[in-house]
Amino acid sequence: MNSLDAPATKGDLQQLGTDLRGEFRNEIQQLRTDLRGEMQQLRDELRGEMQPMYHDLVERGRDMETKLLNAFYTFA
Repeated sequence: MNSLDAPATKGDLQQLGTDLRGEFRNEIQQLRTDLRGEMQQLRDELRGEMQPMYHDLVERGRDMETKLLNAFYTFA
């Protein structure tokens, strides 16, 4: 009888389960690592794109404050 035709034992199935869990665990860990790296890269890109908008908003706030103060000074 060929070993491929032999029935599987509980031990064979347990070993297969252990092997598969180990293999999948490594693959899942690698996917997590890759995903974390990509997410960090996206965060950095987003911050880089939003930084000029933030500075523009701060500058507009200062301009508005200056205009209000000038208007109150002129009124007084």
